[in-house]
Amino acid sequence: MLKASHLHKEYAKVVAVNDISFEVKPATIFGLLGPNGAGKTTTIRMILNIIVPDSGEVSFEGKPFDESAKNFIGFLPEERGLYRKSTVMDTILYFAALRNIPRADAKQRAMKWLERFEIGTFGSRKVEELSKGNQQKIQFITAILHDPRLLILDEPFSGLD
Repeated sequence: MLKASHLHKEYAKVVAVNDISFEVKPATIFGLLGPNGAGKTTTIRMILNIIVPDSGEVSFEGKPFDESAKNFIGFLPEERGLYRKSTVMDTILYFAALRNIPRADAKQRAMKWLERFEIGTFGSRKVEELSKGNQQKIQFITAILHDPRLLILDEPFSGLD
């Protein structure tokens, strides 16, 4: 499903990632473990083409990774990327629209996930009114709402209630 081959990234004189290779097969859980500064987030960003590796390749489902692959991947970044002044539902619907999910379908999916996380009444609240843990739940919902084939989580339990 996902293959990283000989990824390498340097910043000035700091080697952030040095020749990492791995393969993630379908229906498996794969983890990148290491101390702070080990290059985990940099590796994830190279996989998603957020930053370009100095060398190495990434492929998804046997093809070189390109922008179209992002439609099949859910990503929960370490930093929160939510619009704090928007309501929870508007935020979820915005991210769903980026994935071309029809609004009515997106709203139904959002309500299912909000209920599952026991925050079903939070749809009209502003994101900034939520605890960090509940904001993390909203961010998780935005990462999975489009039923991705691959889900990438960077520090998924950071601040989670």
